[in-house]
Amino acid sequence: MMNTDPHMIAKIEACPSVEELDALRDAVKARGEEMPGEAVQALARRRVQLQVGGKR
Repeated sequence: MMNTDPHMIAKIEACPSVEELDALRDAVKARGEEMPGEAVQALARRRVQLQVGGKR
């Protein structure tokens, strides 16, 4: 039941806000899917970048 978007990490890296990161994560959960480890790590990295203001 894991049909995760192959572009998930790119989408995470492009999120402009923490709120959008949360919405992306929530959408995956709402579909009954689980994010793979790489995507969870990318989400955590992006969250830190956004919180410290480094929008790379």
